Amino acid sequence: MKTRYILTVSALALMAGSSLHATNMCPGGGLACVSVSSGQNALTGTSFSIVANGTGQDISPYSGSLATTLGSITTTTPLTLYCDDVNNDAPINTWWNVNISQVTGDLSETRYGSANPVGSSGNLPNTSIPIPTGSTLYEEEAWLYTQMMDLTGAQKNSTNITALQEAAWELTSNGESRAEETNASPWLTAAYNAVASNGKNGASVNGVTLHIATYADWFVLTDTSAAGNTGSVGNQELLAYSASGSFVTAQTGAVPEPPTYWLLAGSLLMFARFKFSRRPRERARQQTPAPGALL
Repeated sequence: MKTRYILTVSALALMAGSSLHATNMCPGGGLACVSVSSGQNALTGTSFSIVANGTGQDISPYSGSLATTLGSITTTTPLTLYCDDVNNDAPINTWWNVNISQVTGDLSETRYGSANPVGSSGNLPNTSIPIPTGSTLYEEEAWLYTQMMDLTGAQKNSTNITALQEAAWELTSNGESRAEETNASPWLTAAYNAVASNGKNGASVNGVTLHIATYADWFVLTDTSAAGNTGSVGNQELLAYSASGSFVTAQTGAVPEPPTYWLLAGSLLMFARFKFSRRPRERARQQTPAPGALL
């Protein structure tokens, strides 16, 4: 019994990264939904915003959670969320159903997978950078947010975070001011070159060290009511990073697979049960005399 108890506790400890619920919090019983818990910037722990498209907008990343349901069990996983959609809002502490799309996979259930509200041809406003669409758009978004996510030390400041956010929003909006366009311009150029060359294309931008993005580790969370709609429909589209795609499958809108630690936890539980069930037999063999032995 002791062995089983210790291994069971170890398995439950491995599961601590996510929470289990018997109640599905997704509206209408959806399989996947997301919630933003705070508009506070998750990198700095403070709140700051810019005026974009004529309104004040909080700068991402935000803290939030993804809830996914498999059978009767709902798992919630904490996430850091990055916004690519300045045209819509993300209500705080409200769950909404989402499609989950890998940046390198099928993007048909995203907001901008087939069209960009900035235009279908030509360049981004006041730049010589082609308007991106489809996988190019989302890879440029992922590259920009990789740079934001990897900011460290003195480089992790509101100036750099704001410039990267302005660049990410300018990819899908044509309502930025000239000041915002100026801040975003070097980052937009770097993102375009990086995606075109499949690398980081340079050592730094404005003194900020650049990093290579792994696009397959980025996922798009799109309001199910907004798939294919580039206008003011549904809630904000968000991106999330997950190393090796550990919280979702690579299939659009699929129910997330268990993280690695779930698999390890399950193995521990099975091992514990195996050890527990073998003990009585081992005792029985020890008590059975060998052939020819004296009783």
